Amino acid sequence: MTIELLNLVPACFRTSSILTEFLRVCQDRLTDTDVSLLQPLRAEAAISASDEYITFKSEFSLPPDTAFPTDILVWQEGVPSVSGFEIMRVTGQIGPRSFAVTRGVQSTQARTFETGAYIVVYAPISVAEIVDKIAGISTFFNPRSVPEEYLQDLASLLGATLQSPDYASAFERRDDLIATVDWYKIKGTYQSIQVISFITGLQFRLFDMYTNDYTNFVVQDWFVSKGSQNPEGLDQTYYKSPHFGLFAWLKKVHPAGTYFEGELGEHLWRPSLWGIPGVPESSVDYYVEKTRPVNTVPHYGLFLECLTDQSHLPFTVFDENGVPAISSVTTSDWWYGNLIFDGDSTEGGIFDEDPAHLFDAGVEAFISSVDTWKIGTSGKFLMWPGTAAIIDTVRGTGSIENYKIFDDRIEFDLTIPKELVLTEDPTGITELGLYQSSTDDLVALSTFKAIYKNEDFNVYCRFIVYRTIDPNAYIPVLEEAEVKALPDTITVDVHCVETCS
Repeated sequence: MTIELLNLVPACFRTSSILTEFLRVCQDRLTDTDVSLLQPLRAEAAISASDEYITFKSEFSLPPDTAFPTDILVWQEGVPSVSGFEIMRVTGQIGPRSFAVTRGVQSTQARTFETGAYIVVYAPISVAEIVDKIAGISTFFNPRSVPEEYLQDLASLLGATLQSPDYASAFERRDDLIATVDWYKIKGTYQSIQVISFITGLQFRLFDMYTNDYTNFVVQDWFVSKGSQNPEGLDQTYYKSPHFGLFAWLKKVHPAGTYFEGELGEHLWRPSLWGIPGVPESSVDYYVEKTRPVNTVPHYGLFLECLTDQSHLPFTVFDENGVPAISSVTTSDWWYGNLIFDGDSTEGGIFDEDPAHLFDAGVEAFISSVDTWKIGTSGKFLMWPGTAAIIDTVRGTGSIENYKIFDDRIEFDLTIPKELVLTEDPTGITELGLYQSSTDDLVALSTFKAIYKNEDFNVYCRFIVYRTIDPNAYIPVLEEAEVKALPDTITVDVHCVETCS
């Protein structure tokens, strides 16, 4: 059926080599098709340029379910050719086998067809609709406008596989498609993790991993050495390995609802956030494997950061939507900064009778004594002045692995192991406390929205206590030139005052 299909295509697309090749293949396929397979209808009466109707032979008629108006293709014999076909529109039935027509619907000229002409009905889609669809071809190549059912088709042109519509929304799959090109540009770099974050909706923390035996690895912040220098706390036997830590950063509050884990309250983590159970291509691992250099080894986990200072006032961290996520505080047993005589905190070492004044304790005299962590599941959250800082129900304990002392803060690092799974507590993990094992005193406490963990990941926690009790102590002082004095007099618009009052 050699039809000049380009006549149906808007002029702006007719020069496309891809489209031209596509149409050529279509024409070849139609030309190779036996006319009888098309089951064309046969016209009984001749059709001339002046006729306004068409009559079929007695054994033929339009299909009974034909909706009007509909378009038909008419040609005389053999296969339609450029010089011997016409597309006309049937507007209604006027007799048993007679139908009103409008000639020259498309760009072809009205022609005269003798008795026995062949007719093919363009039903249920009209030529006008076909033209509209062709005019919208450009939207199919734009990831922001391509119809939902063609998202994967467009992704396949880029060699990408999107998340399945069985578990991912159209919005998520479109984001995945939009990120595909950028993904290829930065594949193999740390920046590609930002694309994974965009696709999955999770935030991540990346860590270097050091070792001295290639069996045990130490998590460290990204560090650029000067010569043979190592991060603080690691001696020269340690070296940076191709292993890296990729941890989901627990800083966003997810709403309560029914998930794969069941009915959950507001939470910072649930296992299905990493990937839908039984659907590997939905997991973070799947995307990391697509981008990581072959010589690197990822270590996965969760990362929780708790922030406060020495003021004993709760410090609350809000997530990106303004929802309170983590609240932390130092307790009255946090006495770092008090004065101790020669580092001896016993009765004889106290500088005066007031136990709040201890003479010359070094930083590590107290910080090193904070060596134990405990977690709870009481479900408490958001401590305010006057609230008792205590873990009512201790569900797990362990040793603080490392501490770092800076000019402005103290950092404690600890790990809640993957084996610690609290399946008996529907509230999840909600409290983390730092203790002195020698006295069992709770010196700092953090409460947060629930963490529902399974045995897949450790939770790496960093508890940061800023050393100032004055929140303005580390705000840069404005230079004198930047301070602007107010004018001696201020003119007020009386009309505005009266109106606003």
